Amino acid sequence: MLIAHLPSGYLLGAFAQRRVPLQASAIMAAALIGSVAPDLDLLYFHLIDGRQTNHRDFFTHWPLFWLAFGFALAIVALVFQRKLLPLVLVFYAGVMLHMATDTVAAPIHWLAPFSQSATELVRIPKIHPNWIVSFVFHWTFLNEIAICLAALALFLSRSFAVFGRADTSDSAQIAFPRKRCLKKSASCGKSQPRLQGYSSVGRAAVSKTAGRGFEPCCPCQFSSQCSKVLIAARVARLSRAAFCCSLFP
Repeated sequence: MLIAHLPSGYLLGAFAQRRVPLQASAIMAAALIGSVAPDLDLLYFHLIDGRQTNHRDFFTHWPLFWLAFGFALAIVALVFQRKLLPLVLVFYAGVMLHMATDTVAAPIHWLAPFSQSATELVRIPKIHPNWIVSFVFHWTFLNEIAICLAALALFLSRSFAVFGRADTSDSAQIAFPRKRCLKKSASCGKSQPRLQGYSSVGRAAVSKTAGRGFEPCCPCQFSSQCSKVLIAARVARLSRAAFCCSLFP
């Protein structure tokens, strides 16, 4: 596979985030890193080996190596930090996804180092001198394009959803701005906002919205905001009534 390893990792991360929502960012990072981790051997392939050996023959493309490595990481996570276990599993799933997608049109040694037999579902003929051109014009490259388009569509849909929630929260904050009440009055009695005097529902609402763009306010300030809104609504109704009377005297 040429261009779809990272997009496939994004799809895997998005799927795993639904299962572990509390570690969403870390889950996505583990999926993306795992989906490209086997190709780290390209550094050795280009810088040291001089492109003498197919990089899929290195141990970083041996599934059994990653099986042992993932098992060791899982043991360490279980012993020292159990909350890291989902990240290890998602990372290993990303690595295995890389291996599975490579097997479609590239030789992968699934039983190495015990056996050097390679598995390749489709062999791409060398029609052009450059193997990349031969790969791009083969029908298997359509699979990569489909994976990239699916990842792009999912990314755009999630981005639009986030922007939509942000716009909704901003409009709500503009319509009903809440500021801290710093004046002393008979209704609030304290210069700092307090939760005492609210109902149980009000206390829960304040505790959930505090720090998320909505600051807790005192009843005196809330009543003043409501009165302003009511006055504006009454003025608008009177204006509409006057306009209708001018049209139909």
